[in-house]
Amino acid sequence: MEVKSLAKTQRILIGLLVAVAVAGTAYAQTGSTTIKPIASFNLPKPVVIDTRDQVPQIAPVSRRTGNISENDSVNTLKKDVPPNNLPVGGMLSYAQGSASKLQFAGPGFTNGWPPDCDMAVGPNHVVCVVNEQMAIYDKLTGSKQFQTNLTGDQFFSGIGVVSGEVISDPKIQYDKASGHWFVHIIEVDGLVTSGTKGSFQLIGVSETSDPNGKWKKYRIDSSITSGGTQYWLDYPGVGTSSDGFVFTGNMFGFTSGYLGGGIFAISKASLISGTAGKVTVFFDPGAGTIEPARNYDTTAPYVYMMTTNSTSSVKTYAVSNFLSTPVLVSSVVNVPTFTPPTRDANGPQGHVMDGFSDARMFTAVRRGGSIYGAHNCMSPSGAVLACRWYEVAVNNWPTAGVPTLVQSGNIYDASGVLDSHMPAINVNKYGSISVVYTRCGPNLEASIQYSAHKKSDPPGTMGLPVALGYSPANSGAQPGSRWGDYFNVSIDPSDDAKFWGFGELCVANGLWTTQVNSWTVADPSLSIPYAPSAANVIDGSLVSGSAASLAAVDGNTMNVTSANIPGNFKVASVEALYTTKLKPSSTDLLTLTTAATIPSGATKQFYAWDWTKNKYIYLGAVSATTTSDFTIANNTLAAAPYIKSDGTVKLLYRIVYPNRTSAAPSFTLKLDQLLLKGLPSTS
Repeated sequence: MEVKSLAKTQRILIGLLVAVAVAGTAYAQTGSTTIKPIASFNLPKPVVIDTRDQVPQIAPVSRRTGNISENDSVNTLKKDVPPNNLPVGGMLSYAQGSASKLQFAGPGFTNGWPPDCDMAVGPNHVVCVVNEQMAIYDKLTGSKQFQTNLTGDQFFSGIGVVSGEVISDPKIQYDKASGHWFVHIIEVDGLVTSGTKGSFQLIGVSETSDPNGKWKKYRIDSSITSGGTQYWLDYPGVGTSSDGFVFTGNMFGFTSGYLGGGIFAISKASLISGTAGKVTVFFDPGAGTIEPARNYDTTAPYVYMMTTNSTSSVKTYAVSNFLSTPVLVSSVVNVPTFTPPTRDANGPQGHVMDGFSDARMFTAVRRGGSIYGAHNCMSPSGAVLACRWYEVAVNNWPTAGVPTLVQSGNIYDASGVLDSHMPAINVNKYGSISVVYTRCGPNLEASIQYSAHKKSDPPGTMGLPVALGYSPANSGAQPGSRWGDYFNVSIDPSDDAKFWGFGELCVANGLWTTQVNSWTVADPSLSIPYAPSAANVIDGSLVSGSAASLAAVDGNTMNVTSANIPGNFKVASVEALYTTKLKPSSTDLLTLTTAATIPSGATKQFYAWDWTKNKYIYLGAVSATTTSDFTIANNTLAAAPYIKSDGTVKLLYRIVYPNRTSAAPSFTLKLDQLLLKGLPSTS
């Protein structure tokens, strides 16, 4: 929300209102609660717009007086919840995933602070929304095709939007199941003017999977009256299922007071077709920032949602039965205890960014039987801001069972210097998770970075940050310490694997800009094997065998007798040359699979030829008993020097046998396999 007259009471520092007692190390609180609807009304008829009729296609920003949300804190967060000992993961010692594959500028400064960054990816387009603006980009090049103002005088014209009132908090989704785009923004009337009070959700639904074309537009009443007080919807979330559409928000009184989390359920087919439908209204008293999960299971009948419930629990929701009378249930899941943010994030020269002390759930995703979510918290030491993330298994709930925690982790700077905050989470078809967030500190202006978790990683762990974009040095503080209010990360529907992230950077004079990046996270199971095309003995003497002996474990070995080296060592080594189709700029993972008979006290050493330096680089060593694959490089930047422009890779496999008291005995290296595996980046 970007309304100057709103106090922080109306920025929803209400998130963790329900204290949940934790028994032992149970991961879930049993049982479900049914929440009954409080109202329903007819879906209004849509008005159709064709973006191709807009002149010019790249519309200038419709400038208004810049608005800043005030930041007075009224924090009702409960902090007396008993702590628990549920396990929480931390950071790995290395990064996961590629550098940015495609990077381009998103919308720049429009009318206020913060931008509220959301984006979605379709078959051929990337669509970004910020406060009062939507832009469409070519997915292959990043070139801007269309830009419009999400206001009553442009994109949302003709549906009764009141001029001069609040338009804010945009959201965008591409629904792969139906092949339609859904854009959403709030309208609040009478909040900053003396006009008639009203709360509306402006929703646009594209006609096809091409966002350049016709859209149906709706203006849906989202006010709730309770006890004679009228409440308006702030900080919306949107989600879809196979047949449903849900929007949520935090319900504030126009004068004062907070009602709870509002949930509005609609038939997705009715929105797409423009035919008669119902809007069914629920609210959960005291709950805040109920985040619908972006759905990647196209046949799922439920819209799942998640919110932070206490400092040791989250609450999940499921909405179903959209074609008749929608049903809403909730269930509480215990999670590792966390400390909500106790301060704002710090940048250089006193630049402070909102830490969101309510620990609200910024994003949620549903895939493969799990719900994922992320929010701000403090690091384990309490020195810096951190990002907490979760995976919660649905376990066929609400049909049977209850949701349970699968894994949880913290993303933070172990040195205690840099803040990590404003997380957005998503997971691809391989089970690889990416969290994009802001990282900043006394000597680092706000940057966009991500951390990744592969399915094979220890539970709850994340790779070290991969930097995507940086703010210019000395950009200056944002007015009101505003930041976010949210980022997003999406999955490319074309391959269901590539990640796309969208976030905020600051520029001079206290203004902001945005940036889009795409990246991949390696899935080792997709690696391509390459047998050596040539093999030569470097240390020792060849007895028998050749490169053809090294393709598979079949007993057909390359045999090398050891040689003496100074210091009572014996050594045998083989240089292998690989002819591959790998590219230095787009290989996410290089590993080596070995099988050999060597002395039990020997050490296996690994070297790779650096084509940029024209020399071997020592990669590391393992004991003779180690049988797992050796990782040469686990991201694109690390792999690039070891791959020649024509795809050639050259490795040195070396066996060293020391004897500290006398000369080491000679040995014969029987090498059965030396198989290179390379994982090309997703295009």
